[in-house]
Amino acid sequence: MISLSDEQKLSETMRIAMADVRPPADLAAAGLARGHRMRRRARLLRAGGTVLGLSAIAVAGVSVLGDDSRRTETLTPQVTASSSPATPANPVPHKEVVRIFRGLLPAGGRLTVDPPWPGIGLASVVDGQFDDGKGPAAISLSIRRVSPSEPEAQCVPVQIHPYDDCKATRRSDGSVLVLNKGFTRPQFNTGEKLWYAELSRPGGILIHLGQYNSPEEKHEGGPTRPDPPLTLAQMTSIVTDPAWVRVAARLPAPGQPVGPDLYEEHPGEKLMATLRRLLPAGGRITHPQISDGYVSLIFGDAKGRTTIDVNVQTWRNKDPQSGPSGCRERTKDDPPDASCTKRTLSGGAVVYLQQRAADVVESGVTVRIADVMYPDGLRVVAMVANGTSLKSGPKTRDTPALTLEQLYRLVTDPSWRN
Repeated sequence: MISLSDEQKLSETMRIAMADVRPPADLAAAGLARGHRMRRRARLLRAGGTVLGLSAIAVAGVSVLGDDSRRTETLTPQVTASSSPATPANPVPHKEVVRIFRGLLPAGGRLTVDPPWPGIGLASVVDGQFDDGKGPAAISLSIRRVSPSEPEAQCVPVQIHPYDDCKATRRSDGSVLVLNKGFTRPQFNTGEKLWYAELSRPGGILIHLGQYNSPEEKHEGGPTRPDPPLTLAQMTSIVTDPAWVRVAARLPAPGQPVGPDLYEEHPGEKLMATLRRLLPAGGRITHPQISDGYVSLIFGDAKGRTTIDVNVQTWRNKDPQSGPSGCRERTKDDPPDASCTKRTLSGGAVVYLQQRAADVVESGVTVRIADVMYPDGLRVVAMVANGTSLKSGPKTRDTPALTLEQLYRLVTDPSWRN
């Protein structure tokens, strides 16, 4: 979310255009693993076994401008999870996975499959095109085993995908089904469409089916048909088919989560309590999102809504050179009217205050950032925007509710240490 100065440090999982707002390389690298733990989703598992997750610093929410009708969750109490898949032998051959997939697609259509990528191993992936007679559409299916402790499938927050139509439902067997209609470039509500279904099964099985209204993702010629070929009901039928449980059972068991050892994340519940306490009185807080090291919410007052994100981490590397990059690096890709100032506090802490337009400048959204790093490794970053999406809008008020000075006081408040 804060200016990304070294995008190559993000893995291929961050390549999608939905990535919210550019973070600095050090914060982005740390946030990458957190983003996967929070929501391993957003795109399909494409050839090469890459999961396209949320941005390094994710943001959260449920609706646009108070309309929750497009993005709902029906999560009844979870049924006790069944036993984990059997110890895997050898993975189901790719051609057998294709055969099962082809048999579940609507009759009369034609599935053309890309050659399997060697060395994927950790997932069963089918990539290709499906033509129902109205034009070929890119389609991709993945089956993975994940740690049962990982978060279940869920809708992408509205601050990331402001124009998605998404619903998450807990099924009677304890699985969670997500159905989403959105766009390849989610900061816009036009152009190439991406629809997907994702199912999290008890015991750590994740099935993801994605489709487009063009022959390939981000097709140079744009959409070639009005909508992707499969309906939500057809996608549901495919991802919930029990055949995928048998396929998953023969995949390698997930290893221990691999996370960065560069920092310690602070408990999310405490961060949210601190953030709520530090916000101006009289505002309405909605759409809270909580995870260790990161919290987000939408703050509303008489002038409209403001998106607010906060990251709090303690970095084990206390070398001053590992701290936030300077103003020159932070603003090198920003418009000329962007601003950045540096303040040095007693004791050696450094604070950067920034203001700039959102990545989609024509949205009219203004982004304000306060970033402080203390000599003992504590780092607090707060970001606000007068839009639902921190990258592109839509714009929700004239300016963010918090000024840069208010952000400065927020990030330097001593209560973040508690």
